[in-house]
Amino acid sequence: MKPLSLAVSLALSALAMPAFAQQEATTRQLVNQGSYWQDQGREDLAAETWRKLLAVDPQQPDALLGLGMIELNQGRRAGAESRLQQLQASHPGAPQTTRLRMALSGGGELQSARRAAAAGRYAEAVRAYDEVFGAGGPPAGLALEYYQVLAGTQEGWTRARDGLRSLATADNPAARLALGQMLTYREPSRREGIALLQALAGDATHGGSARAAWRQALLWLEARSTDAPLYDAFLEMQPGDREVAAARLQLREQAAARAAARDPVGEALGRGFTALDRGDLATAEARFVEVLRARARDPEALGGLGSVRLRQERFAEAHELLRPAAAADRKWRDAANAARYWLTLADVARQPGADAIGRVREMIALQPREPAGYVAMGDLTGASDPVAAEENYRHALELDPANAGALQGLVALLGRLGRAAEAVALFDRLSPEQQQAAGGPGVLRANIARSRAQQALADGNPDMARIELEDALLAQPGDPWLRLELARLYRQAGRPDQARGVMDALADTGADSAQSLFARALFARELGEWAQVQVLLEQVPAGSRDAEMTTLLDTAWVHGQAAQARALVQARRDGEAQMLLARVESALGERASDPAVIATLAGAYADIGSGQRAMVLAERLLEGSPGVEQRLQYASVLLQAGRDSEVAAMLRQLEDAPVTAAQRADLDALRSGYVLRQVDALRELGNLEGAYEVLAPELARQPDEPGNIAALARLYASAGDHGQALALYRQQLQLAPDDVDGLTAAAASAGAMRDLDLAGQYLEQALALAPESPDVLAAAGRVYRDAGKRRRAESYFKAALAASSRGSGLPDHGYPAARGAPGALASSNPFAGLTPGAARGGALRDGGRPLPLSVAALAGESSYRPAGPAPSAAAAAPVPATGLPAPVRRDQGLASLPPARGSYGAAASPSVLPPASTGNPVLDELRALRAENGSTLAVGAAYRSRAGEEGLGQLDDLQVPMEGRFAVGDGTLAVTITPTVLDAGRPEAEYPAASRFGGGPQAALAAALAADSAPVDGLVGSSLYRTLLTRGDIQATRNLLHDRALDSGRFQELYNQTDGALTPAERQAATLELLFADPLPAYVLSQDLANMTIGSIARQVLGNAGLARGLEGDERAQLEALSRSNGADQTPLEFQDTLYAMAGSAAGERRIGAQDASGVGVSVAWEQGGLRADIGSTPLGFDQSQVVGGLRYSGEAGDHLTWSAEASRRAVTDSLLSFAGVEDARSGLAWGGVAASGARVAATLDNGQLGGYASLSWHRLEGESVADNERAEVGVGVYVHALETEQQSLTAGLHLTAMQYDRNLSGFTWGHGGYFSPQRYIDVGFPVHWTGLATGGRVAWQLDASVGVQHFRGDPSPFFPTDLAMQQAAYDAASLASLLGLVSEYAEPMYEGQTKTGVSYNFSGAAEWQLSPQLFLGGRLEFNNARDYRQFGTNLYLRFLLDRMGTRLGRQPQPLRSPFAGGE
Repeated sequence: MKPLSLAVSLALSALAMPAFAQQEATTRQLVNQGSYWQDQGREDLAAETWRKLLAVDPQQPDALLGLGMIELNQGRRAGAESRLQQLQASHPGAPQTTRLRMALSGGGELQSARRAAAAGRYAEAVRAYDEVFGAGGPPAGLALEYYQVLAGTQEGWTRARDGLRSLATADNPAARLALGQMLTYREPSRREGIALLQALAGDATHGGSARAAWRQALLWLEARSTDAPLYDAFLEMQPGDREVAAARLQLREQAAARAAARDPVGEALGRGFTALDRGDLATAEARFVEVLRARARDPEALGGLGSVRLRQERFAEAHELLRPAAAADRKWRDAANAARYWLTLADVARQPGADAIGRVREMIALQPREPAGYVAMGDLTGASDPVAAEENYRHALELDPANAGALQGLVALLGRLGRAAEAVALFDRLSPEQQQAAGGPGVLRANIARSRAQQALADGNPDMARIELEDALLAQPGDPWLRLELARLYRQAGRPDQARGVMDALADTGADSAQSLFARALFARELGEWAQVQVLLEQVPAGSRDAEMTTLLDTAWVHGQAAQARALVQARRDGEAQMLLARVESALGERASDPAVIATLAGAYADIGSGQRAMVLAERLLEGSPGVEQRLQYASVLLQAGRDSEVAAMLRQLEDAPVTAAQRADLDALRSGYVLRQVDALRELGNLEGAYEVLAPELARQPDEPGNIAALARLYASAGDHGQALALYRQQLQLAPDDVDGLTAAAASAGAMRDLDLAGQYLEQALALAPESPDVLAAAGRVYRDAGKRRRAESYFKAALAASSRGSGLPDHGYPAARGAPGALASSNPFAGLTPGAARGGALRDGGRPLPLSVAALAGESSYRPAGPAPSAAAAAPVPATGLPAPVRRDQGLASLPPARGSYGAAASPSVLPPASTGNPVLDELRALRAENGSTLAVGAAYRSRAGEEGLGQLDDLQVPMEGRFAVGDGTLAVTITPTVLDAGRPEAEYPAASRFGGGPQAALAAALAADSAPVDGLVGSSLYRTLLTRGDIQATRNLLHDRALDSGRFQELYNQTDGALTPAERQAATLELLFADPLPAYVLSQDLANMTIGSIARQVLGNAGLARGLEGDERAQLEALSRSNGADQTPLEFQDTLYAMAGSAAGERRIGAQDASGVGVSVAWEQGGLRADIGSTPLGFDQSQVVGGLRYSGEAGDHLTWSAEASRRAVTDSLLSFAGVEDARSGLAWGGVAASGARVAATLDNGQLGGYASLSWHRLEGESVADNERAEVGVGVYVHALETEQQSLTAGLHLTAMQYDRNLSGFTWGHGGYFSPQRYIDVGFPVHWTGLATGGRVAWQLDASVGVQHFRGDPSPFFPTDLAMQQAAYDAASLASLLGLVSEYAEPMYEGQTKTGVSYNFSGAAEWQLSPQLFLGGRLEFNNARDYRQFGTNLYLRFLLDRMGTRLGRQPQPLRSPFAGGE
């Protein structure tokens, strides 16, 4: 626990308990905390905790013991003895006092035992303990410690267990805990250990440790079924533990599996029927399916599953299952018959065919006591044989007097037959429940009112019929057919708004049955809203659609595809349009034989100019003996195919044919379409006068027909008189306020008059009616563009493109197939630029013939009579006796006729656009308007691998940027979240590498001694050092000199010089006299070297040639090293103690761990025009996280110069140290996380053939505990456009970069930043940049390559640039490391400078695939050796455009980059 959180917890405790309880709880908490840290080897945190405890209680024994042990471990024996004195004074008999006394009395041996145990060398530790304790065994205060270590040895486990058992008394929970933990380490005793730990789980002091060990033992346990209570007991105490719960669940599943193994299939079948009996269909289904997997034809399982399907009303499946079950076992026959019965009735109700009555009659014979068959028969015969229908309904009521279908059917039948009194009487005789089952009083009143309405229509009184239907609707508001009949009457009365309101209200009532949707679809068909027809009918389940619904749905779908094909033709993609319709025809298959579908498909072919295929299809309509309906459809295809002469002939044939009211309406519409076709054809030819002459009779015949008024308005608009055209459009809209074409055309005329407010009003109305009409959306885009609302205009242009292209699955500028209100595709004005000449203009107004008064009134010219000559014969088209104008001949100059749109003669809008350059004016306008990308979501994964020394310069970097870019106003908000994982590996543990990280040589030396104290032993045990430890002329010194002489051969040399006549003993004595007379031995015998400083000994010996000759070469070097070390001012004895103290304290040193980091970076950016501002952080979770961001502005000066200026603070990502920061666990030092703050300016001059650029930047680099640095950089370059086409771009040039840093901070010790920082850097390269777009525009690619020469120089740098004391200590440690032989030769604690000149290269490639208009997949590879490293990088990303328009690929990919990808 950190000090702050500890203080908070203490404060809360003070508020929650009395003073005594507070102090007790605080003490216990601190004791636990101090013990924990001491056990973990964190003596610094343990000491901090013990001192806090002493502040609360100065004589607290655990704190005194803990601090005493720490001081003893760290070589401060006096401090430990002081703590012991305090314990003896305040707690003389406490175990803490005994432990510290034993630790002090045990001296180095006890500490050696503990060090070995801490290092996991248990056998060595036990031997050391045994040496300390002797034969008497461990004392009580150290017994627990001893047995816990003993348990770690293979041969001592049993003895340790017995010893812990002797300690594990009721009043010694610590020993019981240790015993329990020990027992769980082996499977045979694990359950006994679990029992001990379970008993201790509630202990206030040891409960946490007991529960943790208990939990781990359960996870280790090789559990049996009888072990379930062990898991249950733990989960009762810790119910949220998922792993233990999973283990318990596994036990249950194993038990269940063993139980099921006895008869799994039989038991599953039994469980299935049990579930079926209680109504649990889901369980029953699962069990029966399980049985059928094992035994596919099991009749019981088939019957059971069939029964489930029967209850689920999935009759077809039930029949398929029950039929084989009944064949195998007769008991399933009734169920199989029931399935067949209900399946047949459902099929007939869904799609009644010619054999429907016979099929129902067969089912009645199969189930004669079931009323549903009679009800179905009544429904089928209600229209053709009402007598039989009444009999069937009454028979059903005999079987079930409350049958809702029979009651409602009979009452409705009587109402339709005009037998209202009988219907009312029948209804009144019903009970309230039966009345409700029949639909309630509302249904009865509605049927009676409907009968009266039908009678009124038959009597020629539509007003009375409308009143009756309105009354019926009040009684039955959810009846879709009532609403449809009333809506039709409203339309006939010229009240289209009320008609639409009646049908729209049907949706508001929540009625979504098949019949309601069908009724709404029929109304949408009558309005020409085919997309809405499709939307509605697709909501009807496929199984519930009858033949009429299916035909209408097919027709609507073909209309939608036809609109798409027309869009493709307008975009000059005729081949794709042909392919689209061919696929439509193929997809329809046999359904293409329906007359309505044939006519629609043939008309679609005619619209795209495929007249031959259109007529081939249309000829099918005349096969056999075609009726009026087929001939009307054939005529409509002829009209669309431009075969006007044949249309006229067909209209004449139909003039006297007997037709129904609906067919008469279709014939009138066809005639009007033909006439208006000729009017528009003449208008296209510029013969406005002739067009008016053709239109005038139709205006006279139907002056209030909105289509005729719109045609006249188009004539005025073509003449450039938009004011008059707008007046006519207003009149048209009074008669047809929902005419979307009229509203759009009026908006276009108002826009041409620069009345943007009025244009906007018309567009708002049009958009409310047809929010996906291309004409309306494009016109709205122009209005908002002219008003300066660019973002909104862009949205409307996109929507227009989408609406014009939906439905085919072909390229559509980014929009998927849309389902909604229809909209005809047309240019705002296909006649832009046409200005009629003066003669034609005069002919229109001064043709010598006055406008009809009705037309003049509509145009605002009630008394206008032009003056001038009568029109020439050629000016007006002749009118046949039938009143039909002659068709306009193609040789009159009419190259092609506009496709029919919506209804015949739909309006076209005047245009204010310049000529299109791509064949799609809306797309051209949008592309001109769009200044920036739309909203996107993107996710990627970027991997970077940088070569370097493991744990230092090496880096593996994985970043997963997730970016959302959102258009806000005229700007873009970008939010990026970047999970990041870094891995630099683990530094080598050997001294040479470890000395160049973190704490440097000091920490590396301590770690090396912690791992192995042999270097100290080797030095102290060397011949030279043993000589330095001598105490003058004593026997031990003489013996040492004797041994040295023997080892060096000097003794033998002197022996040979003695008189051979002497006895061996005499010669031995003589030799010793000669030896001790040698200069060096004589010097050693004359001095108390052990108490002289090493420095003075070295000066005397090495300064005297005679003395120096007595040393071996390596001994002279060793003595010189000792004289340079920090032990030169110490005596050999003192220096020896110092070395062993270092080795002892180093035992607690931590090792360097793996160098890695992970976190999540966050960045928010705003972009608008040339401005970009961002702010965020380096990944949160790094050791060093910091705020980063920047402000950048880009602008232009003239046609060729672009410039930018930026102020920023960015992360330096060269290494784990510079990016995330690191911590040296050996010394506790934390540093790194470098950021570069500064500014950059750049400019580029490019005339399209040659280009040049330059940049200048300055940054200050700062990091946590990292020396500050400054960087200046300049870059210049020139390039040539070697290749520039629409698909590719290739540039090649020359580039120069020069850079310098104030300091070289590329090292990895404390104070360095771990980033490339030369004092001089120059790179001259030859870059090539090649981008392109693959054929088809679906793949963009980019290749970059640069080869050059780089030169850099880095100055030498001290290991610790910010701390002179640490640098001096580094020198001392380096000398000592050399002395101890940890390095082959002395290495100065400095990073060497370097100068390098060599080849630089950089290769990268990227590609981006457009998977759909909105979805892009891209990737990038990079390899370079820039600066002082080799690096490989790759990334993969997926981008999704939220804007449905999408976008086309440019000539180069746009890789998703992490905010830290480039770093600094």
